[in-house]
Amino acid sequence: MRNELINKDIIFDGNSDKIIFVTSVSLERSYGLGLMMAYYYTEVDGESFSLNYKEKRFVPGENLNSFKDQNDLMFNDSEAVEIVNGYDNISFQYLGLQEHVDVVSTKSDLEWKDEWLLNNLPKAVKVVFAKGGETQELIAPVMVMY
Repeated sequence: MRNELINKDIIFDGNSDKIIFVTSVSLERSYGLGLMMAYYYTEVDGESFSLNYKEKRFVPGENLNSFKDQNDLMFNDSEAVEIVNGYDNISFQYLGLQEHVDVVSTKSDLEWKDEWLLNNLPKAVKVVFAKGGETQELIAPVMVMY
């Protein structure tokens, strides 16, 4: 685990069809200060996948318990933005230590996982787009800022 995250609440949730995290950047609005909760998720319409985005203001005192209980429902009143569509599949993966490796290990025993359940952050997030037998990957490192 990263030293800066010890004894901190981690606002991050992810599986193969969604990712939710807190950011200081809004993709929809020009907010000056404050935090936003970002929600990227896939939807299937027939046989075609789309990648969508929702966001809402994040107030730690008010939203933390809701995040822990039912974080998908927090976005019911948020407007959806479609980012891309027309793919055969879209999925998320998370780079982290292998299950059998001790967290203080100095080895780089990292693997891509389809779900992130740990109370820390992954090293990176990968979005895999598949269409017509071809795949493209977008990999973004996870950075922590104070």
